[in-house]
Amino acid sequence: MDRLHLDERVASALQNFTEAVATATEDTEHNEATTDSQETTTDVNREYPYARIYARNAEGASFKDKLPENSKTISTELNTSRFSSAIWYNKVQEKVITIAGLGGIGSYVYYLLTRMQPSFITIYDPDVVEAVNMSGQLYSKEDLGKSKTQAMLDMAHKYSSYYRTGAFKEPFTSMSSATSIMICGFDNMEARKVFFNSWREYVELKPDSEQKHCLFIDGRLAAEEFQVFCIRGDDKYNINRYANEFLFSDSEADETICSYKQTSFMANMIGSIIINLFVNFCANDLKDEEKPLLERDLPFLTTYDASSMMFITNH
Repeated sequence: MDRLHLDERVASALQNFTEAVATATEDTEHNEATTDSQETTTDVNREYPYARIYARNAEGASFKDKLPENSKTISTELNTSRFSSAIWYNKVQEKVITIAGLGGIGSYVYYLLTRMQPSFITIYDPDVVEAVNMSGQLYSKEDLGKSKTQAMLDMAHKYSSYYRTGAFKEPFTSMSSATSIMICGFDNMEARKVFFNSWREYVELKPDSEQKHCLFIDGRLAAEEFQVFCIRGDDKYNINRYANEFLFSDSEADETICSYKQTSFMANMIGSIIINLFVNFCANDLKDEEKPLLERDLPFLTTYDASSMMFITNH
């Protein structure tokens, strides 16, 4: 049964239940009415578990006080109800995403994604949570000694009620499975190359008409600055540009001082920018009749410098 029909049945059951409770309250002298109300309650609770949840919340009050007859919240998951009318909402929930590297970038990105309830997320990281990770990554002292993948799963369950994750306590390799949407959270160039090449090969196997539904995002983070690369699967120019100009060797990458390498506020910011790009991609990925009048921005490169508070986007 699809969700729409289920919601309609739940709404109908709740309305019937409301009427039964009201009847019982107004006519308590009639035992027959009271019995009917109890039987209705039992039937609704047995057949529609959602109704039981709302019934518990309505103890001591009429349903009309707690859940208006035409309330729209009944047809929306409560943990996404504050953004369920966004044009990209349903599209986000169709997406399958891979995140590799659960450090300062990946930990925040994974958490923010789980709050949006996508179809499925696969995560890769071989590391264990250490005390030093708490200076710039989304872990707590309760996570110390856990694998980063397990710590992320626990957080998703606790804060997002999200359970659709495949977790691999291992590095992403050329033998790992690619998906249409891949988000890179690595801190070294060789791992980035492997990750990007896997995505590129995956995209190239798709028909030209399907490549626009693929997305690659690479975040690069320092203590007070970051870069985010964003490439759609049909953007041949920037695919080649990224591969030729921005996948240099680790020896060519800028050295960072260990004590000035990562901050939580910048990790939080880059995670939010990456999710913003993902949301824009989903909005643009709608059917033509559902798309925004103007396509949303997906800049190839976004940079931010905390000292000047300057964002720069490069299309």
